[in-house]
Amino acid sequence: NGATNGAATGAANNNGIPAGSVIPNAAGNAGGGAAKQAIPMKTIGIIAAVLAVVVLIIVLVLTHKATVKPDKFINLSYNGYDSLGTATIDFDTAAFVKEYDGKVKVDVDKISMSELTSSGLYDTLFSMALGGELDLDNATSDKNMKKLKKAIKENGAEILAEKLADIYEVDPRKELTNGTKVTVSCSLSDEKIKDLEKTYGVKLKIKSKEFTVEGLKEIKKFDAFDGIEIEYSGYAPNATARLKKKGNDSATDYIDYKISPDSGLSDGDTITVTITDYSGHTDFVSMAESYGKVPSSTEKKITVEGVPQVVEFDPFDGVTLEYSGYAPDGNARLSSRGDDDACDYLEYKLSKSEGLSNGDVVTVTVEDYYGDSNFETVIDRTGKKPSVTTKDFVVEGLTSYVASLDQISTEGFDMMKSQAEDVFNAYVANDWNENVSLVSFDNIGSYLLTSKSNSWTKNQLYLVYKYKAKIDLKAEVDGKTEKYKRSPVLYWAIKYNNLMLDSDGKLAVDVTSYDVIADRFEVDSKISSGWFSTYSWTFRGYEKLDLLYQKNIMAQIADY
Repeated sequence: NGATNGAATGAANNNGIPAGSVIPNAAGNAGGGAAKQAIPMKTIGIIAAVLAVVVLIIVLVLTHKATVKPDKFINLSYNGYDSLGTATIDFDTAAFVKEYDGKVKVDVDKISMSELTSSGLYDTLFSMALGGELDLDNATSDKNMKKLKKAIKENGAEILAEKLADIYEVDPRKELTNGTKVTVSCSLSDEKIKDLEKTYGVKLKIKSKEFTVEGLKEIKKFDAFDGIEIEYSGYAPNATARLKKKGNDSATDYIDYKISPDSGLSDGDTITVTITDYSGHTDFVSMAESYGKVPSSTEKKITVEGVPQVVEFDPFDGVTLEYSGYAPDGNARLSSRGDDDACDYLEYKLSKSEGLSNGDVVTVTVEDYYGDSNFETVIDRTGKKPSVTTKDFVVEGLTSYVASLDQISTEGFDMMKSQAEDVFNAYVANDWNENVSLVSFDNIGSYLLTSKSNSWTKNQLYLVYKYKAKIDLKAEVDGKTEKYKRSPVLYWAIKYNNLMLDSDGKLAVDVTSYDVIADRFEVDSKISSGWFSTYSWTFRGYEKLDLLYQKNIMAQIADY
């Protein structure tokens, strides 16, 4: 057959092989051995199709993204007490890594070093990459970074697990009660989730998950007022209260007790004791979280008892004032305190201690020496309280400056008038000549000026007089007898300074210390007295009373 089949017939046989073709045998020989069969085209097509499917499967496997369901690995743990519980998210990293190890395809270039260094895996990965302790001096060399990237790729599931553990939040998280429904949900935006999928080569299937709170311990109640002791001090109605001892329960060490009111107390009054924690809160959350118990009530009313009464005393028994100086500038001082021993804790204050006159009222007020408005110090130390706090004292016995004309007695006026007449008569005798005589000299009144300020001259008394003089001149002028007669009426005054009244109201004045009006009035007869002069006379005083008033009284109105 080999010879026949190998013959060159020059024509096609019934297998469609051209005549003269050489068909190699199984040994690859063209001749005498067994003939080799050609692979049918149909078979080749099948093989090609299978290879394409295999390649496609390989491509799909290589490019396929694992679907990651993080919620499968989420659980909650609860801490605290019923109504004050707290939920914490627990992510089962070990189970996650076991399920997705090798399925997370990390794109290392999308992970920033800052992101990685903030990860708890950073040191571990570096140690793995370098095969030993982390050498910070050489850690970031190119060689080491290549090793690190390799370690990241090999531990993608663990890195992703750490990421996923932080993207969930629970609501509500605090103040939980057994039976409360809470929801764990993703806190990332859709955009952030897509970024994670690209970085870690996975498809994230994010779902919320609901849990029911359970296992929280029950909060116990205790009486925070059991065993408290209140201590009172002082005297009614100003006793004070303070907490001497807290409650018996050890938890009261962390309680702040407040008493209201804590002062101004008497027997029978009611005080209220309230409690808070040291932060001022009345919900005692911290105590409940730490001890699992809270006070059963936050206040208690207590009736005050055992407070002694205050005895009253008169703080002005034995008090005297001493006056000195001259009115209206007299002075006053406390010369003796009250007789009661409690007066040692009092301060006596005078409403006015200077610028005094007889008849003025000085009010003496007692105050607690230490400034306590309710005499707490006096009461605390003596058990006594002033029955009154003020007393009026009338100033008396001062030598005073005359302030009004009606204070001058007739006797006083007569004394000064007598001196005025003596002064004027001396003036007439010394200054008037034989042509002039005094017809009348009458006191027509007085002016009293009192100082507006604290000047040395406290007052001035003007005794005003109206007098009449008579001029009777007969003179020989150039052998001829000339006569001149005139009776001028004038106003004159004498002034006494610093008139005083003694403690009995009697005038005290030195009449030898005085001033008289210096202004003068001239009368000219026009009759020649020789040498270009005439007979003339000058008189002390004024022709008009208004002039005396204007120049001596009104001229001082700014000061008197």
